[in-house]
Formats: sequence, C-alpha cells, structure tokens
Amino acid sequence: MCSGCASLVSRAAPPQSSTAGARGRAERFTEIAAELVRLNVDVILAGGTEAAVAAKHATSVIPIVFPSAGDPIGSGLVASLARPGGNVTGLSNLGSDLAAKRLGLLREVLPGFRRLAVMANAAYSGNVRERLEIDAAARTLGLEIIAFPIRRVEEIAPSTF
Repeated sequence: MCSGCASLVSRAAPPQSSTAGARGRAERFTEIAAELVRLNVDVILAGGTEAAVAAKHATSVIPIVFPSAGDPIGSGLVASLARPGGNVTGLSNLGSDLAAKRLGLLREVLPGFRRLAVMANAAYSGNVRERLEIDAAARTLGLEIIAFPIRRVEEIAPSTF
C-alpha cells in the first residue's frame, strides 16, 4: 500500500473496497479520515503512522488497522503493544535493540567506520526514540554521530559536509 493511503471496506453487499489516497500529501490525512467516517465503513486500513493517527482522531468506533507503524505508543495510537486498547491495532517495526545490532553490523563490515551521519524527521516520535538508541549504541562502539535533524522539506537540500 502506498504511503498515505487508507483503504476501506463498505457495508454494502457484496463487500466492496475503495481506496482514498493522499498522494504524498500528509495534510490530506485528516480530510480523508473524516470522509471514511462519513461513509460509515466497517474497517479503516491506514497505511502508515500519520494516516492511522488521523483516523484515530476521526473515530473511536470504527476499527483501525495499521500494517506498520514506527512508534505506535509514542505517536498515541495505542496504549501498549500487548494491549492496544481502543479501536486501533496493528504491527510495529520498533525494536529496542535494532540500532545497536545495525551499528554492530556496520562496524563488522567496515572496521574503519568511525563517524555516522544521521538524518531523520525530528518531529516523529519513532525517529526520536531510535536516535536515542543510536546515540547509546554509538557511544558503546566509540562512534562519532553527526546529526541532521529534519523538520521541514526545505531542510533536505544538497549540502557540503
């Protein structure tokens, strides 16, 4: 499913499906979620964290399923991974030990590896959490981190290191 798409299944018989897409524009998630609620769909399949958050804000009744979210707890989608509560559930790609494993593998493949540039969306809770894990793993491995926090699209431009 494309990022920012929400699929729906209508209550009509036979079952039908329809897809409403944000076409890469996150600001449309709220509008699309409201439309899905207005259509009184049975289930909202939200493709990504931002789409799922918009759907959650739009309804507390219609079940919402997200195929993958970086930080469903930090983004407010669920109360916990074991017991999500409410009308939202899905899968998380958040793993507390993944940063250390990734940096360890990089060190094995590139023994001279000493500096790591990290570019991430600073406003997204999953990236913030992962950045803390990267920093901790980097200290353990004696790596220098060069951070490039991104807050706006305009900040992603050719730069000189």
